[in-house]
Order: sequence, then structure tokens, then C-alpha cells
Amino acid sequence: MDHSDQGQGRPQPAREPAELVIREPEDLLGYIPHAMGEWPSESLVAVTVGSGTVGVTVRVDLPPRDGGDLAAYAEAVCGYLSTDPLADGAVLVVYTAQPWAEAANPPRHGLVTELQAALARAGLPVLDAWLVGERHWRSMLCSRSSCCPWPGERVETITASRLGTELVYRGSTFEAPAGGGPLRAALPGGGSPSRGSSAGARPADHYGVHTRSWWDPCEFAAALAAWEDTLGDSRAPGPERLSLLAASLARPALRDAVIVAAALGGRAAWVGTLENGKKYDRDLRSANGAAGRSARPSGADLGEQMLRGLPELPELPGGLTAREARQILAAWSAHTERVDNPKSVDVETGCDELEGANPELEGANPELEGVNPGRDGLDSAGLEEAALAFGGVLLGSTPEPPSWERIGRLERVLRAMTSMEAPEVRAPALAMLGWIHWVRGRGAKAVGFLRRALSAAPDYRFAELFLALVESGELAAWARRPETAWRRLSDVA
Repeated sequence: MDHSDQGQGRPQPAREPAELVIREPEDLLGYIPHAMGEWPSESLVAVTVGSGTVGVTVRVDLPPRDGGDLAAYAEAVCGYLSTDPLADGAVLVVYTAQPWAEAANPPRHGLVTELQAALARAGLPVLDAWLVGERHWRSMLCSRSSCCPWPGERVETITASRLGTELVYRGSTFEAPAGGGPLRAALPGGGSPSRGSSAGARPADHYGVHTRSWWDPCEFAAALAAWEDTLGDSRAPGPERLSLLAASLARPALRDAVIVAAALGGRAAWVGTLENGKKYDRDLRSANGAAGRSARPSGADLGEQMLRGLPELPELPGGLTAREARQILAAWSAHTERVDNPKSVDVETGCDELEGANPELEGANPELEGVNPGRDGLDSAGLEEAALAFGGVLLGSTPEPPSWERIGRLERVLRAMTSMEAPEVRAPALAMLGWIHWVRGRGAKAVGFLRRALSAAPDYRFAELFLALVESGELAAWARRPETAWRRLSDVA
């Protein structure tokens, strides 16, 4: 069960960049999959309305067709909706593939009747109830063919609605139901992948075979720069870039850095990665034996190179040019102030500033490797703060709010990756989607993604650890504080 708005209060229009106005049934039906992040399947969605706004939205699996305790089911739904103090009515939507053969006999009619009675006793009259099928949608409470012609409106009118179109324009997406069929084909992006989509598979193919490439510090930095470029752009990445980003998630350190980059920016991810280099070196030695340190260069090695000047980064297929990647690296490494456009940093100036600036640090405490305190303004306390912020993001507990807009962009990229066949791609993408929903306060949704990740790769450690955390009832600190909590409409806007 998903409670998409519970605990976060009703959206306050004054804080939103622009209001979303629901005028027609298609608008509300177009809003629901965006609010849920997916097109519901075999589900009941109940929405409270009142004071001119949409309130609590609840999704519940439909009970078995052959009955069950409908009264208890209705009372449970009623209990969730009654938590909205501003509600003065409710709207019900039944999503099912069960055919509606006769106009006077809709599927799940008994369930809707039971819900109407329970909600009426709670002072929440049902304003309407719609059934959304594989091809058509129609009101279950209207029998007049003049306003509700049989067999109903086509489902395409939902995604083409004014509000649905507006949400897509603002960058929102949702996941189409699994499997084929007319419904999936009718939804945006729901069709089968085109044959041409494999044209950009070269980076994933190469790095899937040569996974040790991601332990090369320069390739690590170039990949993180490509992620930073993607997270800063509202446009969807092309097939080759998407393939590169997917392949880069094979290294846990890079996966974690991407999460931090989405939440706090690329510089926080970069500095935190270098400071946590010792931990990753230990993981490397464990994975490769005693020779691991010499067999594969680590993040600390790149830090040593930084003290001598910016290294020449590779031009990864699907990534940035070598110059663009170095410009981003210069912005991360040589400037403490905020850089709105990292590509505007002069690469050669960045090199000159770093080159030989603090030679006495060479071979010093590994915790200081990779940064220049004289130029960065980062002393050991600042480095420790960077490392703590890195871990705080993974646990959703930094004092400042994350960039929900960038996290939303990360979500859209990850959703595109879930259609890839390789389990080494799908598992990290699904697990990171689980993290996103957990920090948003949507535990049930997070559990679903984490379990799917473990279905793709049963021993995927990140998914195992986070699933245990979420199922223990732990709530991310961001979701517990109004000033840091995610709010759906502001994320879409």
C-alpha cells in the first residue's frame, strides 16, 4: 500500500512555482500515475478532495475476485482517507484488466458499493468512481449514455489530458505496467524498445567485460563528470550516454558518488569520494587480494595526481570530451565557491593553480590526499565534514535539504535503465530507485523496487542492506522534517 501524501500535509499553493488545476475527470486520472510513479495495476486508488485541492492519495491492491471480507477492506481504506482533516469527499478509481462486458454490470461493483457505504458513514461521500481498463475508462456510477457513452473513453485521453501533458512538460514520468498488451502500448514509453536502441550499447558491452576500468581513477572521474552533466540537464540522455551511465554503476563507489551528486552536487560527491578513499581501497584489496592496491589504481592515486596538476581524463564513449571533463574536475577541485557552470572554468588556469601548490603534502596522511587545503580552504575538519555529508546522503540525514529536482532527474535516468536486460545494470538501477523512494518517505514503494533489484541479482549487497533498513520501519530524516521533506508537486514543477 502506498500513501503518497500522508505525513507531508496538503500541498501549499503559495510555495509552489505554479498551481496544477484539475478541471475534468481526465485531469485527475492523468495526475494519479504521476503521483504514484507508475500506472496502477489491479489496484484501487482513493483520493480525498476538499477546499478546492486534492488531498490524501492511497493505492491498495484489489481483493480477490471471488470475494473476501469487503467490509473490512472498505473500513481500512476509509481509515486512511479519514486522516485528511480538509477532506469533504472522495473519488475512487479501479484499475483492472477484468473486462467490462455489460454497461449495467461493471467489474468490482460490489467493492465500490461497500466503499460508498463506509465512506458515507465517515462523512466522506463518494463524488465519483471510475473504472480504468486496458482500452477504455468510464464512470461506474453513471448509467446515462448521453454523458457516459458505452464502452467509455479511450485510455489515451488520460495521458493526453491538459494536466497530464503539463506534468510531462515539467519533466515528470511514470512507469508503464509490466508485460505487453494494449494498455502498455497506449502509454508514453510503454511500447517495446526499438531495435535501434541497441546502437548505444557499446559502452555497457565494453565495461561489462572490462569492469576493472572503473577502478582507474581517471575513468572514474570522467564517468562522474558525465553524470554531473546529465544531472544538470533537464533533457533525457541519448542511448550511448545512457549506456555509459548504466555501465558505470558496476563500481559501488561510483554508484554511491552518483547518489551524493544528485542530492548535494558533483563537488560534494567528488571531495567525499576522495576522503572516503581509504574505505574503497580496503574493499579493493579484499576483492583482489594483497596485490589489489598495485593492480588497480585507487581514488587516492588520482588525489596524488591532482597535486601535480589536473590529469588528462579519457574521452569515454557517450561521455564528455576530455576538455569538458577536466573543466568539471577543475571546478570541483580548485574552487570552494559555488560554480553554476563548471564548464566555464579555465582548464589551464586550474592546472597552474594546482601544479606544485603544496608539494609537502605528497605522501602525507592519506586522509588529506586528493585535496589542497591551501587552495580548497578544506582543512582536516572540512574533509571530515565532507565524508560525513557523503554518508549522511546515503542515509537521508543531512541537515540541509537535498536537491529534489536533481534527484528527480536521477530517477528518470534510472527508470530508463530498468528496461535493459543485463542484471548488472538493472540491479543497481532498481536499488537506487528504492533509495529514492525511501528518502521521499514512501517505504512501501521502496520495498517493491529493492525486492525487484534482488530478483535481478539475488546477492546485490546494496539492495539487501537497504531492504533490511526499510523493513525495520526506519524513516529517513529528510522525510521526518517539513523543511527537508520531498513534496511531489514541487519536484515535478
